[in-house]
Order: sequence, then C-alpha cells, then structure tokens
Amino acid sequence: MHRYALFVEYDGKRTLPVDITLPKNIIEATTILNAIRSYSLRHNLELVDYDELPENDMRAFFREKNFSGDTRDLIYYIRRVTRDEKDKEQ
Repeated sequence: MHRYALFVEYDGKRTLPVDITLPKNIIEATTILNAIRSYSLRHNLELVDYDELPENDMRAFFREKNFSGDTRDLIYYIRRVTRDEKDKEQ
C-alpha cells in the first residue's frame, strides 16, 4: 500500500494556490487511481475526469451535488507521499 496526498486546486469558487505542505486528505491505496476513486466514493463525489501529470502525479476533476440539485466542480492535485515525507510526519 502507498499513501497519496490530495490537494485542493479549485473549490468551485476560486482557484487556490496549492500548498504542498498541507494536503486536504491522505488516502492509502495500491495505485493513485484507486486513491482517487476511493476519495470519490467516501465523499460522494462524481469523478468526471483525470489527467496524468509528470512524476506520476494526477489531477482529478470531481463534481459535487448538494440537496437542492445544484452542482459544483472541484479539482484536486494528487501525488504519492514520499518516504522522506512519511518520516517527517512521525
């Protein structure tokens, strides 16, 4: 299992600067795509699309629907947590 960090790039309102030291969430999964799908299921988000980026990172595009039926788009940057970063957490 690997650990993947998810960072909010766009929250439906404005473009946010990505703070690489502050992930929105960390998911354990066998692959980065499994991490994206797992996050989507846990947070009741529709995975609309994803882009593969250099260094095996990804950008995922989600859609969230609220109770009134309105939707908002979300964009996340996802990357694998490296061994050095794991050591810093402990």
